[in-house]
Amino acid sequence: MVTKEHYEAAYWRVVSNIEAPKEQLAEMLPRLIIAHFDQNSGQTKKIIKNHLPDGTWRWPAYDAFVADRDIVYYQENLAEIQSYSLTDMLSFLKSPQVRALQKEFAAGAEKNKADMIEALQINLSATERETLTDRLRQDLLAEIDPPGTPDYNEMTTLLARRISKIAYDLARLAYLRESTRSSPLFFTWWKFTASGITEIPEKCRQMNGKVYRHDDPIWNELPPCECLECCCYITATEKEIDSSANIPAAFRSGRKG
Repeated sequence: MVTKEHYEAAYWRVVSNIEAPKEQLAEMLPRLIIAHFDQNSGQTKKIIKNHLPDGTWRWPAYDAFVADRDIVYYQENLAEIQSYSLTDMLSFLKSPQVRALQKEFAAGAEKNKADMIEALQINLSATERETLTDRLRQDLLAEIDPPGTPDYNEMTTLLARRISKIAYDLARLAYLRESTRSSPLFFTWWKFTASGITEIPEKCRQMNGKVYRHDDPIWNELPPCECLECCCYITATEKEIDSSANIPAAFRSGRKG
């Protein structure tokens, strides 16, 4: 069960990496605690927006997250647009736009959009076809947001979600440790399960399903993971599995042996 102490510890762990006035962050915490325990996620985001208006703060971890994610989307969109034929791109246009191109290139005046596209292409010379293809492709490329473009609403949503996630992780870890002390037979071995809203980071994928003793130094670092959309979690398991030989390098710091 998440307590006020868990939420407060999670809050400062997250906002310590935010570039914002400390006074605003301190004023925001008690209001967020009330909203969290009222289970009012909508109010949580409103509180963040009231205390941290758009353009008044930066979250470097979010900037990096957006840049990494968007470059993949951008490259995928770029490749897709580059693969479009002239027919593909003409089909994306509305009928009035196709009709305007008919007039521009002195093509027939058919009323049906498919007929208009066919008549237009038949009428185009090789040079005109190449010019129009390049023009329509550039128009589509111009509609793609450049990689790393921040979204204020998404940033506030992720901030609220991240604080709640870490608070849950801290509460879960405290529960497992207390249960291990009272029932060591059933809580000796802990298991890591990787999960994410979108793509799971490679280091978490490598840890997925691994089992270690409750006193292994690996649990000093996990959870929570650093991915902003992390949904990874740990559970107790009765099954003893030796995973020590397969610890990802990203989680080895501080481990003995």
